Amino acid sequence: MAYLTTINGVVLDSDDMTLGELGDVEKETGVPWSTLNPWRDAGVARAFLRVALARQGLSPEAVEGRLDSLTGREMKRAFTFRADEPVTVEGEEDEGEELPLDPSTPSSSPGAPSATAGGRAKQGRSGSGTSSS
Repeated sequence: MAYLTTINGVVLDSDDMTLGELGDVEKETGVPWSTLNPWRDAGVARAFLRVALARQGLSPEAVEGRLDSLTGREMKRAFTFRADEPVTVEGEEDEGEELPLDPSTPSSSPGAPSATAGGRAKQGRSGSGTSSS
């Protein structure tokens, strides 16, 4: 799952963030990257916006000032959810059952889209733990 962060007319796709930036967001928020959701946590929203503003060349002081002045409405409008493309294991497109990419996260959780929304992986019959005779 990915988020488009739009601020000052510039769009940042969370899939285009570097591992360093994602690691900084994790450290700042205490939330693993696979479950980051700016609609569920204002700290996550702030961290995404911080990256987007820093990429625009703003000084750290200007970034903090801009973040502190944002309203809740502006924060909500800054984010758009973008579903991921389905993931399949090569050679097993026609076999197996669909499994969530992150089976520890329920796909029916309330609120904004879950970490498994839109992304599914297939597990072949050979990986199901049963043997055929």
